[in-house]
Amino acid sequence: MQIPELTMKETSLILLLFLMFQNIFSQQPVIPARFASPLDIPLVLSGNFGELRSDHFHSGVDFKTQGVTGKNVYSVADGYVSRIKIQTLGYGNSIYITHPDGLTSVYGHLESFTDSITNYVRAYQYQKKTHTLDIYPDKELFKVAKGEKIAFSGNTGSSGGPHLHFELRGTASQHPLNALKYGFNVRDKLPPQLYHLFVYPIGETSHGKYAEPKVIALKKENGKYRIGPSDTLILKGRIGFGLEANDFLDDANNQCGVFTIELLINELPYYMFRIDEFSFAESSYINAHTDYRAKTEKNKKIHLLYRKSNNRLSLYPHLKDNGLFTFPSGETSKVEVRVSDTYGNSSELIFYVRGSAPVLMSQKADSLSNPIFKWNTPNYYENGQIRLMIPANSLYEDYQFNYARTDIGYQKVYPFTHYLGDSFTPLHKPADVSFSGEMIPLHLRSKTFVAAVNGANDINCLSSTWSGNRISARIKKLGKYTIVIDSVAPAITPLNIRQGSNMTHESSIRFAVTDELSGVSEYQGYIDDEWVLFEYDPKDDLIRHSFDATRTISGIDHDLKLIVRDTAGNQKTYQTRFQW
Repeated sequence: MQIPELTMKETSLILLLFLMFQNIFSQQPVIPARFASPLDIPLVLSGNFGELRSDHFHSGVDFKTQGVTGKNVYSVADGYVSRIKIQTLGYGNSIYITHPDGLTSVYGHLESFTDSITNYVRAYQYQKKTHTLDIYPDKELFKVAKGEKIAFSGNTGSSGGPHLHFELRGTASQHPLNALKYGFNVRDKLPPQLYHLFVYPIGETSHGKYAEPKVIALKKENGKYRIGPSDTLILKGRIGFGLEANDFLDDANNQCGVFTIELLINELPYYMFRIDEFSFAESSYINAHTDYRAKTEKNKKIHLLYRKSNNRLSLYPHLKDNGLFTFPSGETSKVEVRVSDTYGNSSELIFYVRGSAPVLMSQKADSLSNPIFKWNTPNYYENGQIRLMIPANSLYEDYQFNYARTDIGYQKVYPFTHYLGDSFTPLHKPADVSFSGEMIPLHLRSKTFVAAVNGANDINCLSSTWSGNRISARIKKLGKYTIVIDSVAPAITPLNIRQGSNMTHESSIRFAVTDELSGVSEYQGYIDDEWVLFEYDPKDDLIRHSFDATRTISGIDHDLKLIVRDTAGNQKTYQTRFQW
């Protein structure tokens, strides 16, 4: 039997079908070869792009490192090291690599770098006599290839456990991008989970204007979410909705953020949230995107499905009437909420609302005398004790301000606590507050601070200045404030050294360093009167010097001096002699 020759078109068709079937039955997804993996272990997420965090959206993805530090970290593409930053908070030790395709990759919370980068960083630290740094090497200095090792994973900075924080950014804009859309081999076949629907009355005719929002637990049946047996709510007036939802990925049980949320009423789109990229300048508008009170009071992360007056986020591709709706009296409306993740897995909630005739709600008598602060104008409040100035566009919506004072302070020298509104009201721009400090003795004023009272005894000292007899500070939210004096030096506790210790078999010297009020601000260490590098980790109250034979002579006795100062200028010095 003679096999006929195939035309080029027929040959191409057969090849296409072969590739299609190969992809369908392959056990591994086809990953574009654009980027290498930043780790040589399976990529499992502990956090994803756009997650709701305190005061910001998460700008990268967090890869698990199997619960340990020291995993090899690789450049995902050809490029050059364009920035190296070391800080006690934030990303801790981090590397930025600029790639020729207009993208920059970021690697954070690193334990250490490869030898060439480490030597460069150490030389800079010793030259400047500083632990923290932010440097931009010449692009010819550290060229890297795709898949080349650059560092080791760690737990530095504001990290809650060992992992690699990884970002992709647009080089020109420095906007973080959703790295999961760039082909990294992360498995996800799980749809988002929906937990609670929140119903917010908006305006004076809405039912429950002066009550808590209605919270409805959601149930999943036959692949769809429902609000309850009847699936119908009775609502009055102008209404906004909120949603508590999380996403999950294969291989981990961590709660992650969702990618898109859509709200439709009677088949018409009223709201859409989608997070492909954002700018760091707008990230703090998350406090207008979420229910700030629910986060502060109950640690619940609620997406508001409507836009507040001063919410300037660019993450809403579609909005109708800012996502708000007045349900017509006597009519029943269909409401749909659709939620998806980056990989297209989705969940849906459908319910119905029957409108009821709106009635003007009466205001509480004790609220009539309190001023209304407008979000788009400057707002002032003053009495004999305090002055408060909130700039325009600092509030996210109009706010009914109230003031109170108790004759109970954190310290006897200033026995007052001031209630400036409530602690559930964030500020997009800092407000200026000043207090009469006439009762503070002159010799203590340099050690006096305005302080936020976040709990019964949780005091956070703020950067403060004096002008005459008034002390002032900038505040980022309303709430409880007082004045405190910090005259106590930091505490230094040696962990593995004492007078005359033989440190021959130790790799480092370690201390616990704490300060009760204003916080550690400076630290300097010396061996034999020569400055040496001490690294400070505030989340563990740990300060450490790693021995370096190129800078410290081994086999002899040495004198050690560690000086720690707090923000108030109080200083503690620890000195000892040891052998190494």
